Amino acid sequence: MFCPNCGGELPSDANYCPMCNTVIKPSHSITLGRPGVITAASILSGIMGGCSIIGAIACFLTAGVVRSETPNTPEQLLGMMVTLELMIAIGVVLLIFGVLCLLSCNRLWKCRRSGGILGIALGVLGIVISVPLSIGSAIGIIPSIALIVLILMGWRSLN
Repeated sequence: MFCPNCGGELPSDANYCPMCNTVIKPSHSITLGRPGVITAASILSGIMGGCSIIGAIACFLTAGVVRSETPNTPEQLLGMMVTLELMIAIGVVLLIFGVLCLLSCNRLWKCRRSGGILGIALGVLGIVISVPLSIGSAIGIIPSIALIVLILMGWRSLN
């Protein structure tokens, strides 16, 4: 249960909020459980994290395939080196992004404001990263905007 005034978590038998001292009227003032928008934000953050980690694994596997090839010319060697470094760098960024999304998912699931702050920051980062990309930018922008909107809609229930 959550306080209708400050959003703080309440014991089931509370008559007042221990955080803001608001009197609780059991008949119509108590919100039970986690709000649906926060649940949706948590699940979306988890999906974004899982997809990012899968993308990171794909980048690392691609780097392994590139590394195993034998170049025939100096130009091919240079191309392989650039591709290898690029795949590793993208993989590391995706891995970090994915882990942070999973952390946000966990914190949102527990209705913690730190999960909301992290989720909004990751949503903004997702938009900033996706805008310069011409291919698949909607894949990054739409979930990022949805995550931000869902968190802001349920912001008062986070503590």
